[in-house]
Amino acid sequence: MKALFISGSPRKRSNTDYLLEITRSVTGGDFIKLSDYSVNPCNSCRACLKLKECVVKDDMKLIYPMLFESDVIVLGSPVYFNNVSAQMKAFMGQDLVYKG
Repeated sequence: MKALFISGSPRKRSNTDYLLEITRSVTGGDFIKLSDYSVNPCNSCRACLKLKECVVKDDMKLIYPMLFESDVIVLGSPVYFNNVSAQMKAFMGQDLVYKG
């Protein structure tokens, strides 16, 4: 089983990272920090429906292969104003259309 742990915390060495790393030390898997990537929000152009890939040029092209190869995806985020971080919102708003 391949696990992917994704941190939405913008802070370095955050409590979110710490908790994800503890879990990862038990289960194994890969860890990514969204603040290390440029992830732009979906602009609802719907071009992906025709092209079968996103036209927004950002670092999601690096993250998509890791997502599709994983059996388990664990998302971690601090709580800001009763919601996840802006980084996690942009990530969660992506259409999972991947050509690869």
